[in-house]
Amino acid sequence: MGAALAENNADEVRVMMWPFLILLVGPVLAIFWIVAVIGLFRRTAWKPLRFLAATLVVAVAFVFVAGTQFYYTAGVLGVMTAVGSVIVAEWATTRRRLSLVVVGLAFNAVGCAITSLPVLPVEWFGASGLANVNPASADQVGWERYVDQIEAVAAASDADVIIASNYGEAGALDRFGVDLPPVVSGHNALWSLAAPPQEASTALIVGGQAERSGEWFDSCELAGRLDNGVGVDNEEEGMPLLVCRGPVEPWSELWQRFRHLD
Repeated sequence: MGAALAENNADEVRVMMWPFLILLVGPVLAIFWIVAVIGLFRRTAWKPLRFLAATLVVAVAFVFVAGTQFYYTAGVLGVMTAVGSVIVAEWATTRRRLSLVVVGLAFNAVGCAITSLPVLPVEWFGASGLANVNPASADQVGWERYVDQIEAVAAASDADVIIASNYGEAGALDRFGVDLPPVVSGHNALWSLAAPPQEASTALIVGGQAERSGEWFDSCELAGRLDNGVGVDNEEEGMPLLVCRGPVEPWSELWQRFRHLD
């Protein structure tokens, strides 16, 4: 799994991880964890806690070297922010300083909410450019509409099985789907949970795997592409819906080809 993450993410993550050391907690709370690092080495009484600073260094180094996910540092950043709050509280002993901290934290909270939580109407979100700031937030958009499109193609093609290319698609179909054929996926651990029925002759393949599945069937037809309708460019937008008929191998063998880690 680590190798799969590095293959897919490494180049992007090694760039994104540095600004996200600030953005994961927000610019104001980033000051908290920065002063925590300084405090851990300047305060003798905090010597037993210096392993936390080492943990932060190890986490950052791991993400950079392994090229995994930029948010893997979030846990230790939360702990370091809590440590830094002690220093900030000791500093904010006057009304002016306390007011500065409270206002800063309020702005930080609002900013984090807007960029990370679904608080804006999706039309505003799509036009705001925030999808480029936080791809994870963009990936929350459009699932019910995507499922409606998949349902329509499944019904029109009389599909015996729907093969999702990732756990997001599979989860959305499980959550919002109605009267669907069996939904399976070869993504990560989902591959081992369920396979297409052995008698399935028509498969609706959703997402990225559709583009390399044509040679595994007698015929395949592009039946559409996912469209969230609000202009948010997330991982699912524009993904193909491929209707394939006549698997060239028994599903017990063909299902191996759909297995993938990423």
